[in-house]
Amino acid sequence: LELQDNALGSTGRKPTSGDLDLAVDANQVTKYQLYNKLAQWAQSHGFKPEDYVRKSGISVHLKTPINGRPDQGYVQTDFMFLKDVPFSKFILSAPADSNYKGQDRNVLMNSIAKSMGYKLNQNAGLLTRTEPNQLISNDPDEIAKILLNKKATRDDLHSVETIVAALAKDPKRDAKLADAREHFAREGVPFFETT
Repeated sequence: LELQDNALGSTGRKPTSGDLDLAVDANQVTKYQLYNKLAQWAQSHGFKPEDYVRKSGISVHLKTPINGRPDQGYVQTDFMFLKDVPFSKFILSAPADSNYKGQDRNVLMNSIAKSMGYKLNQNAGLLTRTEPNQLISNDPDEIAKILLNKKATRDDLHSVETIVAALAKDPKRDAKLADAREHFAREGVPFFETT
């Protein structure tokens, strides 16, 4: 698998990461195929597969030696099976220049989407909230225009800070930020609404 350019979250964006998150195109390989291949690899190296490889949700997790050297310790590599890798790479990124995590950014985007009758799905895009969930868009530039303003681009969805700045003159700003404010307060995350 070519995964060098499929980093998600803080992987490759921040100096350190708690784990390595990589997007895998679910249209090319299945979770079970990769799991079996990694289990065979572990077994061929004299390791118990259950100590190195496991499945959960949309992911396969591998206990990976740091820099390929067990003496440096291990990190968990999460192979996330996604059907729309380009969109998922955008939505699951963690900006290095932000005071917030990628998860915080997604909470904020979902707060805005919810106030407008939409929801943001990491695997699909912007969807209607009512069943059946219909795809509105999976283009980050179009989503920015829908959620923020007609002149917005994907760059305005880059971080919590850029999103808040893009909403500065929005008359519906308070409603769009309401769920995010509650979430940040509940989690004890400071929410600075001015840039």
